[in-house]
Amino acid sequence: MRKVISTLLKLILACFGLTTASCVMYGSPHADYQVDGTVTDESGSPVSGVLVEAKTRYYERQLYLIDSDAAATTDSKGNFSLSYTTTETIKTIFLITSDIDGENGGEFQSDTTMVTLVQTEDADGWFSGAFETDENVKIVLKKK
Repeated sequence: MRKVISTLLKLILACFGLTTASCVMYGSPHADYQVDGTVTDESGSPVSGVLVEAKTRYYERQLYLIDSDAAATTDSKGNFSLSYTTTETIKTIFLITSDIDGENGGEFQSDTTMVTLVQTEDADGWFSGAFETDENVKIVLKKK
């Protein structure tokens, strides 16, 4: 009797579009991004302690962060690496550089560099693919 009631209940729920099928998908579309580069001064010397933030979306003369984790500080060789995941598919970002650590005496001007990303891995379901720069980004900062 229990089996008959269960079958009838499933049929009734199916008529209303309510089923217990296991085809439910969880998550949201996302893409992975990788941006690597180097920050130097005009003479070609590496600049350490520079904050590099990946930003997108241009609204009323302001750039907004893609993701709160899309920032890095340059190491002693001026290198930085940004790895992040976002729900957006982005092909162009802006790298905002700021000399914030005090080691350089705050002597470098902030700068904005536009970077184009290329898709390195195809989309598959919720995964919108992977994107990165086709070569290391080279940013040259000017002294104040």
